[in-house]
Amino acid sequence: MDTFPLNAWYACAYDVEVKNELLARTVCKHKLVLYRKLDGTVAILEDACWHRLLPLSKGQLNGDEVTCGYHGLVFNADGRCTRMPSQETINPSACVRSFPVVEHHRFVWVWPGEAALADPDGKLAPPRPLVQPLRFIKRPTPHKKIQASSHE
Repeated sequence: MDTFPLNAWYACAYDVEVKNELLARTVCKHKLVLYRKLDGTVAILEDACWHRLLPLSKGQLNGDEVTCGYHGLVFNADGRCTRMPSQETINPSACVRSFPVVEHHRFVWVWPGEAALADPDGKLAPPRPLVQPLRFIKRPTPHKKIQASSHE
């Protein structure tokens, strides 16, 4: 099983790719749906409906809310369900995960780890590799072969 350092910023799209439509991406094995809200900011949600785990990216974007294509549950940019068809009350546990997001250097960056640790003003760089890079060892200069002289 591959593991990734999740408490880090990952570039997930060019800024021009994210429009007022649903865009599916996978980052660190997290399936995400991205979209640009009406105010121009980007929202990123888990790409799985709370009810039957259908990809929300297969649904519809209505304003700033995503409608699941299966049963029509509606989720806002914070991941909260705002509408359940044919129900007067909304189950309080009906939500999908939302992810911290920033736009920087023409990229959209997502923080797949603990949201409380995300620093939007922090250094936006790829995480350090889990494996140390190879270090080349300088070989010593080879000794010249001494040719044995023949003493007769």
